[in-house]
Amino acid sequence: MSTRSMKGRARRGKTAAKPKRRRRYNPDSRWHRKKHPLIKGAAARQVRTGRRNQFVGAVPMTRLNGKMVDGESLLELDALVIIDNDGGFRDVIAQPFQLTLDVAGRIRRWTPDFLIVKDGRDLLVEVKCLSWLYHRDPAKAALARSRVNAIESACARRDCDFMLLTEDEIRVEPRLYNASICHRHNAPHLVPRELIVVGLSALAAAPDELTIEQFAQLIPPVHPIHALGLAVRLERLGHLRIDRRTRYSLSSTMVKTFASPNGARA
Repeated sequence: MSTRSMKGRARRGKTAAKPKRRRRYNPDSRWHRKKHPLIKGAAARQVRTGRRNQFVGAVPMTRLNGKMVDGESLLELDALVIIDNDGGFRDVIAQPFQLTLDVAGRIRRWTPDFLIVKDGRDLLVEVKCLSWLYHRDPAKAALARSRVNAIESACARRDCDFMLLTEDEIRVEPRLYNASICHRHNAPHLVPRELIVVGLSALAAAPDELTIEQFAQLIPPVHPIHALGLAVRLERLGHLRIDRRTRYSLSSTMVKTFASPNGARA
């Protein structure tokens, strides 16, 4: 083979090697429809490319059997932990839909961060940093306030409540710390049923009010290190209440709940 033909073949080989095109994300694809709803997440937040500079993650909601709910920042992920600990909802959906806003005479679009489905009126949640709400520039701060007012009006037209969450509502202690402890110990299949039975038996013989350290002495042969997690699990099941005014620890005080004559928990 001549040198000229070899160079031509090498040149053709270089032009034939094209970079692979990325497959575009399609939320209506058959693969996405077959995905389990607990791990599907929000379709609008599934695209993770280099063009996005914010953090994208997901939180398993312990009250929804571990359903994954997406967030676009660490502040949103902390807000999901708080929402999961507070409870009182039937479902949580990330970026459910878009609403039209009238902000200072201009039409804008707003996508709620979360939709909290309740038995009554649904709740739309927006998570923002304090630096956005109270900007150093007075004009930008006024625009942020106008946007919040427009969001409240849009939620009222849709017959939904609105809640704005900032660091003052999310990263306040010991609320976030206790919510993280509860989220950790209420994961599905983390506490076996046999351990819950042991805790209930110990709780029946315990005084109405005691510390978790005292509760740990009543649950042998279970190691005392598991007393806090077991108490948190029993609180979620409605058998006791832990003092939330301080950080959860072995010195935290817990109070047993009692059943009223009609069967409701006190």
